[in-house]
Amino acid sequence: MDWDLFTGERAGTDALLLADFAGDARGTRGADLGCGSGILLLLLLTGGKGRRMTGVDIRESAAASARENLRAFALEERGDAVCADYRSAPFGSESLDFIVSNPPYFPAGRGAVPPNAERAAQRTESATVSELCAAAAQYLKAGGQFFLVHRRQREREILAALRQAHLTPVRRRDVFSAPGKSAPIFLIEAVKGAPECAVRRETVLLRGADGRETEEYRKICHWEA
Repeated sequence: MDWDLFTGERAGTDALLLADFAGDARGTRGADLGCGSGILLLLLLTGGKGRRMTGVDIRESAAASARENLRAFALEERGDAVCADYRSAPFGSESLDFIVSNPPYFPAGRGAVPPNAERAAQRTESATVSELCAAAAQYLKAGGQFFLVHRRQREREILAALRQAHLTPVRRRDVFSAPGKSAPIFLIEAVKGAPECAVRRETVLLRGADGRETEEYRKICHWEA
């Protein structure tokens, strides 16, 4: 992928890890709730030739960047982005096979808020975790997959919100920044209406003991290993 064509907010490690985590999403119809400049749309559409995806962002500037990036990478026939509140997004109930989301990590009024309004919107929730999970559950078909990356500090709240929305956690990936050091994020896959089960656990290590990026991390981030 020629990143020189990409405009808008640059992809962070969290988004790249989520794209890899959701790479085997089942079905053809998906969405990104809180799509930003569309990095997840680009990666998941490129990795799944039969997929069609719609990104939703409450900021028109972000949705416009996502649309521009889809055009730049010749993916506009299978992808689109709209400016909307994902709690009332343009999807019918039970119409999607999978959903991904890399939402802002901090509740309104918490955490350091940048003075720039665009940066503040990237960091601070406009909808609660419970509202995000409820929206995902509304749009997903029975058996549909929800892929989420979030802060480990909010794990208990996130797991409770998923179960309240009848989204059953089935897989999680814990991120380690270096041997013996957990990163502040984790990834979770939940399935709508699935019975309670043992959660399959995975790990990814970003840097080795020598401080260099691991081969696994470099491949996830589409760097030359």
